[in-house]
Amino acid sequence: MTGCVVLEFDMGVDTFAVSKMAEHLLQDPSKHLSGDDLVHTLEMFRTLVETASTGWNFQRVIGLWAELKSLHRLLNLCDNDAQAAVCVAAWKSTGVHCQDFVFPGGRFAFDSKATTKAQRFHEISSIDQVARREATHSCMMSYVLRPVAEGEGMSIPQLIDNIGNLLDGDTKIGFEEKVRALKLDLAVCSSHYFRERHARPTTLYSVDEIPGVLQFTPLPAGVPTLSWPVVLSEGEGNGMAMNAVLTAWIGESTEVMEDE
Repeated sequence: MTGCVVLEFDMGVDTFAVSKMAEHLLQDPSKHLSGDDLVHTLEMFRTLVETASTGWNFQRVIGLWAELKSLHRLLNLCDNDAQAAVCVAAWKSTGVHCQDFVFPGGRFAFDSKATTKAQRFHEISSIDQVARREATHSCMMSYVLRPVAEGEGMSIPQLIDNIGNLLDGDTKIGFEEKVRALKLDLAVCSSHYFRERHARPTTLYSVDEIPGVLQFTPLPAGVPTLSWPVVLSEGEGNGMAMNAVLTAWIGESTEVMEDE
């Protein structure tokens, strides 16, 4: 068969598992599939099996990777220890929270989303992740990642080490406490390496640029919560433009923190 890929499985493999992988791979019949889609599906199911007892599934791994990469990005924009402290304080690593980063003063917030699909596909799990709030500038930082081999990208422990090297004193201690509270499965988190796709740069989207936000907010009467998938178009909030926004947030939030 020309242009087809034939997969052969050991006869001892659970046929139900194979069928579920095929079902996941073919969930969008209109999409032209590539090798990346197959790798994504196999990696996801492998991680689900390996982490069934710990809760560290593939989506949780890439979600934390994106959060740590966001924190690393913020710290590289800092000019001093006070600004670094603001960025670490902004990271809502554990506990109940709607967005991954809420800066001191509450004027700026963003959620980090990551996907390993070729398209910028994300799941909005709660309307509160993207809903406008009075006096708060909310955004979403979108990562499109490629799973790679060791040496080609970064793992979660490597990102943690890199962040720790940028911190000192009480700020470093606070960051280490947040990491311990995550109760990482180091075996799982160390086995996955990612890098940002070259053709899909990490981008900061305002809530108005996210499909569904204007249509679904405020929620209609009788609808207590809502989640939905989105495919984002390529925006302009990346590179120097994104760094300029984040730098301004860090500066203004540091002034707020110093005035408290």
